[in-house]
Amino acid sequence: MTRTLRLPLPQPYGPLTVLETLDPATGAVRYLVSARRLSAVFVFRPHPDRDIAVPTRVAVEYGDGPDGRVDRPAVHGIDLIGGTVVDPAATEPLTRRDITVHRAAGPMTSRPVPDRTAAYVAAVIDTLRTHWQALPGRDALMLAAARRSAHHRLHQVIRDELRPRRAQRDVLTAEIHRYERLVAHLHQLAGVPASDKPGVDR
Repeated sequence: MTRTLRLPLPQPYGPLTVLETLDPATGAVRYLVSARRLSAVFVFRPHPDRDIAVPTRVAVEYGDGPDGRVDRPAVHGIDLIGGTVVDPAATEPLTRRDITVHRAAGPMTSRPVPDRTAAYVAAVIDTLRTHWQALPGRDALMLAAARRSAHHRLHQVIRDELRPRRAQRDVLTAEIHRYERLVAHLHQLAGVPASDKPGVDR
């Protein structure tokens, strides 16, 4: 599903022309945007958090494609790389301090862009975020992304989160049982009935 929009940016940036494409299968929304001294693709993709089954935050990818190299954003003549994660339900407008905006500084390195450029990008992302939050099918997009990643996340959570904690629980349980036996033995040696034991072991 694709449609063309015209969204107002805060002063002094002027209007933002947007070609919006929704992918119901993945939950991603692609925004091809243009404005004064800016042309870009930003992809809003539900961002899975470790302890939540259905995402509540959104990853904003700068550019498109597997490596983000297609239609990479160009702002004030600067090519952006990477992306940022935002909370679409936040009430305060995004500022340059709320987002990550970097440019390439070498094959494997990057550096922050100037404050003026970062503020412009923040205004654009904030406008798109407000629009995204009002989408009628927003919850369905989040659910689609959750279903798509559920199988992979299921095994990941079991491996990285549940199994280590179960192992810690088993070790702790064994230690508790060992010390309970020690306390029982000390009760016997001290001649204190277990029913009359001091409160220090609870």
